[in-house]
Amino acid sequence: GGAVAIQLMADLLAERMRTGQSALPLPAGLVLENTFTALRDMAVQLFPFLTPLKFLLARPLLFDPWDSKQSLEFLTQRHSHWCCCLLSGMKDEIVPPEQMTALHELLKKNRPQTLRFFRFPHGGHNDTPTRGGPDYWISFNKFMADVVATEADRRQGLEELDKKYAVSSDESTTKEE
Repeated sequence: GGAVAIQLMADLLAERMRTGQSALPLPAGLVLENTFTALRDMAVQLFPFLTPLKFLLARPLLFDPWDSKQSLEFLTQRHSHWCCCLLSGMKDEIVPPEQMTALHELLKKNRPQTLRFFRFPHGGHNDTPTRGGPDYWISFNKFMADVVATEADRRQGLEELDKKYAVSSDESTTKEE
């Protein structure tokens, strides 16, 4: 889920940079819960014997790398007016919590407008909201309050982004011959 959401937002930003405002709108941000850094990293972390073969974990063995780090770097280097919330279950048995920490470290280098990182000591991969209890929802609501509070700034940031990557109407339409 999280890797797909990150890739989709990166793709939407790339499309907006290519075509201007005619592209689909960018989301206000992302909520990432127990998300991995990259499929290759997951393979090596879950199967340490693959470490010497990490360089081989690419096409055709991995059809899609789902590289969250690379997509987040693309986003943060080109757009800062968005929000990101990381919700990490510290007892996640599928995605090691270290990967969420790595994503947070990456995001801190080029911070989105709002960045929140919440850890839940008893949360697993599929039960972080229930194991986190009221603290989970309090944390999520804090983030959503930040999203609402920054709306005007984010809209202004999108206008600046559109000016920076402005595409003339001739460039954005194809000509028939």
